[in-house]
Amino acid sequence: SIIAATVLASSAFASDFAAVAGFRSNSADAVTTGVTMNSKSGIGAGVLGFFDLMGDLQGRMGFLYNQRNLSGKSGTTEFDLNLAYMDIPVTAMYKFADYAGMFVGPVVSLLASKEYKSNVSGGEPSSSPEGMNVGLQFGASFKFAPQLGAELYYETFPSTIWKDAVKNVRTVGVNLLFTFE
Repeated sequence: SIIAATVLASSAFASDFAAVAGFRSNSADAVTTGVTMNSKSGIGAGVLGFFDLMGDLQGRMGFLYNQRNLSGKSGTTEFDLNLAYMDIPVTAMYKFADYAGMFVGPVVSLLASKEYKSNVSGGEPSSSPEGMNVGLQFGASFKFAPQLGAELYYETFPSTIWKDAVKNVRTVGVNLLFTFE
């Protein structure tokens, strides 16, 4: 309810407000020697607001549900880590044209759910993922119609997000934007 109230209040001040849906490819490094991590896809959805600051500079903030799914292997054990987060990007966007811009800034990520699946019983990491992480996101945003656009982005979380399992999560993603002015 706090998130919904914030979204409604911020949409009143936004110069553009967008519903977002997209796909992500996630990769990471293993903390433990002998474990290999593989990339895996996920989805994302949420809302973004674009706020005029000065000239061609805008603030870009929102609330996004994003999956950071990963798979790995340790000996004969294969596993999937299905992690979901509520992300809050707080980025600055430079608009170099009316319908295009580049953005960069931090993203605060709050753990929403976690799931560990394995082909053998046991072997689950002894710790849980961190409840909050801060990463860096940068990308480009384009509109190809007045109400329709897309974003391409890269984000990195350079810390350990799961104490004895995962570090250095990286994501390449694409979002479709449905804009309301």
